[in-house]
Amino acid sequence: MPRGKPREYTFDGRRHIINRDDLIGYCQQPGDGEPYEMWINPKAKGRKELDAYVHEATHGEFPKAPEAKVESFGDNLSQLLWDRGYRKRGK
Repeated sequence: MPRGKPREYTFDGRRHIINRDDLIGYCQQPGDGEPYEMWINPKAKGRKELDAYVHEATHGEFPKAPEAKVESFGDNLSQLLWDRGYRKRGK
């Protein structure tokens, strides 16, 4: 799968690598000492892209949280941010 240039972020004191790929979003649980890997679809734009980043970052911050909790929190937070006017700036 082709991937763009990875970017590193830290959540919950652990390093996470975000790769853009053809998936909507995915957060892979690491092995011992490995960073989390998150993939966000490069074609996702607007609210869908924000949803994916918030959802996958939530998985990174709370790796043991049930999917339903992550989904609910991610949806609510991205809706709040979107309603408050948060948008991706041009490069």
